[in-house]
Amino acid sequence: MVKLMIEDFYALLTEWLQQKDYLTIINSTCYPLINSPEKNPDYKTLWDRFLKSLLPKNYQYFISLHPYLLESFVVDLTTLSQYTVQQRVTKLIERSFFNILPDMDQTIIKSRILDFHSQLDRWADGSWHQQIQMDRSGAIDKLQRHAGFENDWDTAAFLADCGYWYPSSRASLKAWNKFSGNTSSPTELFEWWDLLKKIATEPKKLFALDFTFERTFGARAIPGMPTFCITPAACFECPLNTDCSYYKASVKLNPGINLENLIRMDDINKIETTQLISYLAGERWTESPFQKRLINNYPELLQALSADVHPGSDDERLVLFLKGLQAISERSESRKTITDSVVFCKSDIIFKELRFELAKQKQEAFYTLILDNKHRKILLKLITRGTLNQSLVHPREVFAPAIQLRAAAVILIHNHPSGDPHPSSQDIDITKRLIEVGNIVGINVLDHVIIGQETYFSFADEELM
Repeated sequence: MVKLMIEDFYALLTEWLQQKDYLTIINSTCYPLINSPEKNPDYKTLWDRFLKSLLPKNYQYFISLHPYLLESFVVDLTTLSQYTVQQRVTKLIERSFFNILPDMDQTIIKSRILDFHSQLDRWADGSWHQQIQMDRSGAIDKLQRHAGFENDWDTAAFLADCGYWYPSSRASLKAWNKFSGNTSSPTELFEWWDLLKKIATEPKKLFALDFTFERTFGARAIPGMPTFCITPAACFECPLNTDCSYYKASVKLNPGINLENLIRMDDINKIETTQLISYLAGERWTESPFQKRLINNYPELLQALSADVHPGSDDERLVLFLKGLQAISERSESRKTITDSVVFCKSDIIFKELRFELAKQKQEAFYTLILDNKHRKILLKLITRGTLNQSLVHPREVFAPAIQLRAAAVILIHNHPSGDPHPSSQDIDITKRLIEVGNIVGINVLDHVIIGQETYFSFADEELM
């Protein structure tokens, strides 16, 4: 087997990018960055890039769309003096977007802000800038130790965001490791730099190489490009798959992944019934004589499910599984739950659509109905089950999926198994808190509907919103 080289990987990638005109887009974005000299960043730039690096990954894209949520915090930090700095930082966090994060995360963020603040004088007098110019890898190590960064990758990414030529695409290294199939695959930042140095050596050229890889494999990929190296499914569309070791060894020859891809591509009719049921049944499928007869009786499967089987056996587990699938199919046909065309403009619509599903449940369940800008359903998301309290219904769990799906609004929904839909004091407190968080993140909470056995309670109808 011919050992693949990073140069081959880059050549194949750029050839495809050039054919599709993506390379022109990447280069036009990169040229201004490498044709301008590296400058010592001002306080506003430093704090803006640093705060974004503190955010959990699922919030970073949201902030990129709504940067104003951090603007006032950045301004306050740029004017922060050494006097009572700990108390002031605590108050600033309480008033900022970071307030919606768990208390433990807020404590960590406060500590990192204080560490970074202690290094501002070294940025102001140019010490850090000089260190970067003299020893780029050494600056990574020192900045990580003194300014609270968690690892080399995060430190390099911060410096790149501040305008320095620092390769920092961890996703690209992972893509190379999959493509090459080398048994001793590198994992560290400086190992990635050593790989890039086999193609170029100057800092700006290393940065340009990394920039090209990142815009293909990383979180900042060009819109409209095929998705690379995220899931095995992406391998089927990847233009480099014919040369990729991971695809040839782990995907192409894997019948389960190939079957999943047929389902994903809506080619499910190409799958034989035996294959489909054995895939869905998983470990329940043991290929026993009874199970084979069961499947061979298709399409008379319903009659076959009435066969006598030994309780607790693998055959019974398969029969129970298939009966469950049949029940789901029947429910889907008899009751269409929340169709995409429904516009949620009134509380009685919510009650009508969800009464069957929620009123008969024996335990409290809290949902968010995530809506687009026309108040149509994007997703009905189960948040928690059990007696509701503010620790179970945390704003992070409520709004994280809505943020990821770019929702315009949400409706809060839960049931009262007692049958009485009137809200408890806990329900009222939770609703107030979630409305406040919704205002901060820019997602409107339209209503909170509590569903009982025969009726419901709407916070909006009762003017409690």
